[in-house]
Amino acid sequence: MYGNRTLALLALAALAGFYSPINAAAAEVAAKVATDSATGVVSLTRKGAWHLAESSNFQVCSLRGAKEAQDVAVGCERLRNEVATLCGLQPGHWSPRCQIVLHVDAKSYVATVGHAGAATAASALTQRSGARINRRKIDVRGDVSDYLTSALPHELCHVLLADRFADVPLWCDEGLALLLDPLDKQQLHERDLRSGDQRGELMPINELFGLQRYPAAERWGLFYGQSASIVRCLLQRGTPQQLLAFAKAQRSLGTNKALREVYGLSGVAELDRHWRSRLASPSDAPLTLVTFAASPTPFSAVAEAP
Repeated sequence: MYGNRTLALLALAALAGFYSPINAAAAEVAAKVATDSATGVVSLTRKGAWHLAESSNFQVCSLRGAKEAQDVAVGCERLRNEVATLCGLQPGHWSPRCQIVLHVDAKSYVATVGHAGAATAASALTQRSGARINRRKIDVRGDVSDYLTSALPHELCHVLLADRFADVPLWCDEGLALLLDPLDKQQLHERDLRSGDQRGELMPINELFGLQRYPAAERWGLFYGQSASIVRCLLQRGTPQQLLAFAKAQRSLGTNKALREVYGLSGVAELDRHWRSRLASPSDAPLTLVTFAASPTPFSAVAEAP
């Protein structure tokens, strides 16, 4: 499906969402993706009608052909590295590999992930046996033309965080992944947050941090918007590594002590005041769009809201 030139353009499009403006480094990354694809870094096999491409960390399954499977495997290796860097993670080799299933249409995709995923383009799954992950899988609607840039960064974030946490806090898992969504989707999360704030329906931070399960479907929009907003607020106070350290410490030490140790805040009340002051400021919206700077410090540049 994708030739080398097309894959290079897809890689540039992905990086455009992370780095602004696209620079020479981004061009080099795209060129490397194309070169890797051309030199054949993946093994190709067949299983019935499926074409399978295996790279170091991925197995891509395509019904459309070996070329699509190969190109997506190479693209996912590069995307995995980019997402990990942005999120402050240093992943090791994935064994088992993460299986990427490219469904030919919405019917096949929904039949696999369930009707709750009907409005999505990709869905991630990890399963454990004790401390070890024994399954990594991302189902993708292959008929969505921009899934490499619009859906996979978000889902790869979930899979990467599962390496770091046996049970990643929901607010961190979703809040961080949402910041890898395209900008138009981030703006929808902001709209849901603002609407919930106007109705007085925002969750207390302690309640958000303590969620063990997703809220009722009618509160999903507010949960996503508030989680993204809190994560962005914490990223503006520190690094992605601090965010992950806080999420881990919060479970073992409690939220107040974790905030003191990681961020120097007195506790939830001070975080709540800081976050709500940003929420109330029209000149500094809490969901301003992150511009991923091409620097050693991911998430270091935060742009003003458009």
